[in-house]
Amino acid sequence: MTDQLIKLYAGLTDAERGKMAYAYLLHGNDLERKRIESTLPNQHFVGFPTAYRRMYLALTNLTLIYAVAYWQQVTHCQAFMASAMALLHDDDPEAHLPMVERLKAAEGVLL
Repeated sequence: MTDQLIKLYAGLTDAERGKMAYAYLLHGNDLERKRIESTLPNQHFVGFPTAYRRMYLALTNLTLIYAVAYWQQVTHCQAFMASAMALLHDDDPEAHLPMVERLKAAEGVLL
């Protein structure tokens, strides 16, 4: 362990290393994630320490939940937009306005 960063990572708790490894995963920095993992002792029954794995997986699952909620909201926006566009061809010139209002509200949730 001659690398100074590895020495710094070794001083962190497993949960802290899990958070940092997750952040590096998001930024695509595989080198730093591997450095962090090199400081973890291997457990004979699973692999990395439980606190590290729990934190890493919990943050990954949180990202997946956010992604599902985000794309569900995008789908709502697209549905309201399509409805408003379809109602533009209605005989009533203001038939599309309720859908436009719903679209604005759904976009506000995204912002």
